[in-house]
Amino acid sequence: MTPIISGWPVACVMAIKEFKPQHVYQKTAKTTRLFNPRHQKWSQHFQWRSNGTQIEGKTAIGRATVNALQLNNFIAVTVREQWVQAGWHPPSN
Repeated sequence: MTPIISGWPVACVMAIKEFKPQHVYQKTAKTTRLFNPRHQKWSQHFQWRSNGTQIEGKTAIGRATVNALQLNNFIAVTVREQWVQAGWHPPSN
């Protein structure tokens, strides 16, 4: 089951990036490239908040990606809460 969970965010990012390779980050009004999992490491741009249910951007690319793809939407956070309770989340690497 772990490969499905770990591959799902990458598939979502790639599907949405086909239509939206960059994003105007509202706080700075700057256009920023979105995270590209084929060329960038997740851990360099993102981290899990302490409860493991929300993704936090560590860099401008990470913050723009979280915002543009709405990675912390209600459904995603709710599902992650269930994964945390089951011991499946957050990933160890």
